[in-house]
Amino acid sequence: MDIALAVLRVLIAVALYAFLGVLLWALLREGRGSPATAQVAMLTRLDAGGTASVLSGMPSSAPEGALTSASPITSPGVTGGARTYTLSARATAWVGRDPNCTICVSNEFASQHHARIEWRADKKAWWIEDNNSRNGTEVNGEKVMRCELSVGDVVTIAGARFRFDMPET
Repeated sequence: MDIALAVLRVLIAVALYAFLGVLLWALLREGRGSPATAQVAMLTRLDAGGTASVLSGMPSSAPEGALTSASPITSPGVTGGARTYTLSARATAWVGRDPNCTICVSNEFASQHHARIEWRADKKAWWIEDNNSRNGTEVNGEKVMRCELSVGDVVTIAGARFRFDMPET
């Protein structure tokens, strides 16, 4: 009986250390960032009145990357009272009519969750994907279901136009 308990204790200790080892390995692997992932992406709203709203995302393991929700801050580099949202590379940014979306498009032609923008680590690029919206998502005037975003692309969602940029670091 004592031998069985001792063996059981050893097995539990080994399982615990194995679990902790796997957890540590996963955390260390997640913390590694390549230089290409340290760039900031910006989606600037192009309004007829000349005002702009800016969305920025930083796909890195920096503390900003750990945020789970957007935090608006004033962007001094853009005129028209623009706001900048720092996004997590691990979280999807939603564009739509729902006030809980990262970018809220107040337009009856926008779906509640119209499209999503996310960092794809496997492709090392930002992607936009339409969420089966009724009126679709356009990139550079062409309807897309899924598209990799490049510098200068113009994204149109329910009449709202945005320009995608990646500022130089």
